[in-house]
Amino acid sequence: MKYEEKLNRMANHIASHPHDYQTSISFLKLRSKAIVQERKNRKLEDWKKVQKYKET
Repeated sequence: MKYEEKLNRMANHIASHPHDYQTSISFLKLRSKAIVQERKNRKLEDWKKVQKYKET
């Protein structure tokens, strides 16, 4: 996915530097964006399926 590589790098950095709060906050924000994007993609796929069946 779009965010996976950056999330992995941030997770590794946080594991090495547990008191880096700025990275921790950025990690949480990015993870939230990834979850929202995944939800949007799933909703779009479901919508496309519904539209496909409505046409037939």
